[in-house]
Amino acid sequence: MWIPVLLFTLWTVVFFSARYAFLRWRRWRYQQPARYINEIRGIEYYRNIGREQFERLVQQTLKAGGYTIFGEPYVGRSLQQGYAWKGGKKYALAHYPDNPLTLEDMEELSRKQSRARADQVLVFSPFPRAPGSRHPGVEVLAGSKLVDWFSVLENVRPPVTPLPDAESCDCGAPMETRVNRAGQYLLVCSRYPDCRQMRKPEAAVAGAQAGGGKKQEAGGRKQ
Repeated sequence: MWIPVLLFTLWTVVFFSARYAFLRWRRWRYQQPARYINEIRGIEYYRNIGREQFERLVQQTLKAGGYTIFGEPYVGRSLQQGYAWKGGKKYALAHYPDNPLTLEDMEELSRKQSRARADQVLVFSPFPRAPGSRHPGVEVLAGSKLVDWFSVLENVRPPVTPLPDAESCDCGAPMETRVNRAGQYLLVCSRYPDCRQMRKPEAAVAGAQAGGGKKQEAGGRKQ
């Protein structure tokens, strides 16, 4: 009778120990500096970089995906609407960096898609969640879907806004601004990986994010 109980207890201990070890390893891995965009798994990063930096990454991703860009593809920015072309279809773009999308935004995007005469509008929302689109011509990229969309950038280093007052490392080398795989800013020793000193000063992070460039919404609500 006691043998099944002992086996069950042993299995329980092994299972939860392995689960705890895995979670610790994953947390450690996400805190490591990201070398390239495809290593970033946190949507927070795309919300905190400047508008120009974000849209430069969008352009690189489109080109990597086989799109050809003509003119200004963001809706409402130019009197003559441009497009991102692929497979004979015309794609327009919209960027909502300041606030999560609402159902009213989705309805307005559908009308803008019609006015732009685009086959589809790709909407970029750097927030964890967004309402589903009831319009086949509107595709929303938010949360993990947006992170996965950028993952084709395998050799592109993540742009960052340098943190203010970056101090020196304990080894004497200057600290550099980096971003970890969770999408958070870090100060990392410039000799990394030979020196693995890194830290995340909250005050410096807040200053960098505030100075990361004025975020202007394209194809949506005005500031």
